[in-house]
Amino acid sequence: PHLVSVFLELAPTLQFADQPLGVTAEPDASGLVRPRRLLEEGEKTAFANIARAHREIYALYEIAKAIGSSLGVADTMSLIADKLTALVPFSCCALFVADDDGVVRCRFSAGVDGEELKRIQLQAGLGHPGWVIDHRQSLVNASPAADFEAAGMATAAQNLRSALMCPLVANGRAVGVIALYHVAPEFYSEDHRRLLDRISEQAAAAIS
Repeated sequence: PHLVSVFLELAPTLQFADQPLGVTAEPDASGLVRPRRLLEEGEKTAFANIARAHREIYALYEIAKAIGSSLGVADTMSLIADKLTALVPFSCCALFVADDDGVVRCRFSAGVDGEELKRIQLQAGLGHPGWVIDHRQSLVNASPAADFEAAGMATAAQNLRSALMCPLVANGRAVGVIALYHVAPEFYSEDHRRLLDRISEQAAAAIS
């Protein structure tokens, strides 16, 4: 992976032994051909996409290693949150778990308003975490304020403006939700959801 990163950085300046198609170039003093033009926009985009895909794969690999460690829920989530920052930006990361008594509780949170989130307890099906667990579907740009209200905490400090939530499904049962929050409204995209869904698939077994 390190060599791929280095290659992508050096690709625009590499020397070519054969003249590339459509590029006028002449051998330099060393006898090697150097293309005269810069990379076209399409090529730059292609290299950027390859580099992004590489970063995603490496970050997912690091998260998989963290999840595979024999750690408790809090330590596992701390490692996941640390690695997640390379893939999906967030102001706060939280874990909601559906307990045996039917109540959905925040079992981990770190970041902006994290202490307030830890106090959230929702009856089954209520709030966005309850909906995600019931329907086993992700939510993009949900309103964090609605969850505070559903938990009877409408007066709690609220700086978060958007949320991305993905279900944790283990052995065919939804056991919880990974939630990412941001202070900017409408911050999350479908691409962010795709990445968090992949991480949630890995994390479900470790959290359950």
